[in-house]
Amino acid sequence: MKCPIFSKAILFFCLASDLYSGVLDKDNDFQVWTQANVKKHLTPCLDFAFQTEFRFGDDASTLFFYFFQGQIIYAPIDWFEIAPGYRHQYTKIPPENDWITGYSPQLDLSFRFCLGSSKVIDRTRFQYVINELRNLFIFRHRNAVLFPAIGNTICFHPLISEEFFLLDREGFFQNRIEIGGYVPIKDDGKLTLVYVLNHLKFDRKWRQAHVIRFKLHFSF
Repeated sequence: MKCPIFSKAILFFCLASDLYSGVLDKDNDFQVWTQANVKKHLTPCLDFAFQTEFRFGDDASTLFFYFFQGQIIYAPIDWFEIAPGYRHQYTKIPPENDWITGYSPQLDLSFRFCLGSSKVIDRTRFQYVINELRNLFIFRHRNAVLFPAIGNTICFHPLISEEFFLLDREGFFQNRIEIGGYVPIKDDGKLTLVYVLNHLKFDRKWRQAHVIRFKLHFSF
């Protein structure tokens, strides 16, 4: 089964990778991020979601960031969601490698629509992080495209996404390009595996990381 849109998306991803590689000061760390999601349906238009993620860097040998997050998701119509939430996060700050605790209220606004046989999710996140170093306001915007399933016995759903981050007083400081897909697990679960090309501006220098990200999701 051929998927022309997916082929074009892969081409765009490769071109974007070459473009960023030539411009940014690379660190080229290999990282592994593992995420677990549980969603409870409260009413036909209201859900509660809990999420946790652990990120390992320095060639996937050292834990440097993790968080726990809860959200109330309200979807009054099929194509729009509003989700206030709170994230409790821990970040290891170099060079002393001290752990910093962050307290982060946030708000997600998501729009969903169809593009041919594919689905598009347009999400905007407003995030305020309170910590002992500096309080941060972060604006995030993510576009994800979910392509039609491939295969019969094992149904694989390809996806591609791009997300950029803006920080108050500093502007653009992070970008992620993600490509991969997910496999459904029974009726209300899915396992996602993606490659993430992550660029992060730290100490006035751009660092590039190659990330393998696992996501496990269950709803009930």
